[in-house]
Amino acid sequence: MVCFFGNQNIATEDHNKNGFSYVSEILKKEPDTIVELVAEFDDICTGCKKLKKDKNGSVWGKDMSCTSSQREDVVRDVQVSSAKVLKALGLNYGSKITWRELVKLLSERIPRLNDPMIGGEKNQSNYEAGFKILQTNNTSKRQ
Repeated sequence: MVCFFGNQNIATEDHNKNGFSYVSEILKKEPDTIVELVAEFDDICTGCKKLKKDKNGSVWGKDMSCTSSQREDVVRDVQVSSAKVLKALGLNYGSKITWRELVKLLSERIPRLNDPMIGGEKNQSNYEAGFKILQTNNTSKRQ
């Protein structure tokens, strides 16, 4: 999400552009929005054309599936990366934190995107640009 604030063109596929745009508009207007960290599909995934009804469910949630969850390697990589990020942030699935606080934690504890599953080095400049935009937005909202 921080990278998306830095460069909205990183969401290149129609199936994820709408979700990123929807969530970013909410967070721009209200940086004190409470964010809940979930292991399943999230608000960015809501409405994605790749989500499909599936009675067996998947990592994307009860009664839902996604083409991404049909590849064991992708699921494993997402789970490993998510665990690393949560550990670095000192948070868990189910943790609730304001977007403003989450951005601060990310900038302090994960200053570099070394893991390709969370953006990787190719998105480092977008990540840094996102922090600059978010810090400006967060400061102006408090005044």
